[in-house]
Amino acid sequence: MRNKFINLIHQEMALNDSVVFLTADMGINLVEKLQKDYPDRFHNVGIAEQNLIGIAAGLAESGYRPFAYTISNFITVRALEQIRNDLVLHELPVTLVGTSTGFDNAPLGPTHHMLDDWGILSGLPSLSIFCPAQISSIEPIFRSCLNSTLPTYVRIPKGVGVSKPLLNIGSADRLVISYGSASSFALEYAQENGMDYLILEQLSPFDLSEWDFTNYKEIIVIEDHFPSIGMYSKLCQFKNEKNLNSKVISIAPTTFSLKVGVAFRDFLR
Repeated sequence: MRNKFINLIHQEMALNDSVVFLTADMGINLVEKLQKDYPDRFHNVGIAEQNLIGIAAGLAESGYRPFAYTISNFITVRALEQIRNDLVLHELPVTLVGTSTGFDNAPLGPTHHMLDDWGILSGLPSLSIFCPAQISSIEPIFRSCLNSTLPTYVRIPKGVGVSKPLLNIGSADRLVISYGSASSFALEYAQENGMDYLILEQLSPFDLSEWDFTNYKEIIVIEDHFPSIGMYSKLCQFKNEKNLNSKVISIAPTTFSLKVGVAFRDFLR
């Protein structure tokens, strides 16, 4: 999915002279073609994520359309103040592209586990957040970001995502909701337990108004993100606002680390 998104940026750079790509020393064997074909619109700022956001903001103020790319935890948590002050407060059309989510980088340890990124950013107004779950969703999400006049963040899980349809609603009285890296596990869980499922790809603004949840006695949220600021929290708020009677259950990590030898798939069970 990451490769597809980068390829779309590359294609758009050929059509649109305002599109600029920035990276914080990331994307080896992936972004070199952008540097080769469009050296004047390719900027590697080094391991300096705050600077990455500041430069992207300056380019946006100058009429360019920047895409800023690096690992999810570095582009969000490390550069949070710059995202808030430089992008959100000025409502600039900069797209942040973060690679790896949840425990995608598990071997690198807790500093690279991305379990709180979109939950933190969702508190910022005017910032839309996307998390694709399958290859076919990459281009529509890319177009939404490109056409936005406000800041956007795309958190891209590793791999190709799921191949099944993203929803099966209306056949059971229990529902599983998930997104991102946890989607494949959620689909297995729903199938094994005879439950409906819904995979979301836009996380903020959080909107479930197009679906009817009144007949579900249980809604289970499976996510590789802290539930206190993740989808579980958003769904509990939604339940109260809509006066739903459903019991909302969370299956999610509550610490940055998994126990040694425990895979995320086993944790979910």
